[in-house]
Amino acid sequence: MSNKFKDDPENYYKMSEPHESADKANEALQKFYEKVSEARKEFKIADILIVTKDSVRYEDGNIGQFMQHSQYGNQLNGVSMAAYAYGQLQAEDRERINKLIAGKR
Repeated sequence: MSNKFKDDPENYYKMSEPHESADKANEALQKFYEKVSEARKEFKIADILIVTKDSVRYEDGNIGQFMQHSQYGNQLNGVSMAAYAYGQLQAEDRERINKLIAGKR
């Protein structure tokens, strides 16, 4: 099974606009997690590990970033899943860097 990264700069730009408030950011995350939970049941996926990173505009006008994780399934699998993802991302970065160095991008 392969899950290739899909470059989507226009959509990424739109989604990079900070949430209007911390409450709105929390509301968006809760709705997102509800949909993930529904999809997990629909497609019978036992374990899921999600890392989210986003930004929020606070009442004083400052913009802050936040990052968090959420896990579904057996908690004992979280660390090994995170380690696997970390290793895969490192390998993909090495491959991308090697291609850039070789002038093959």
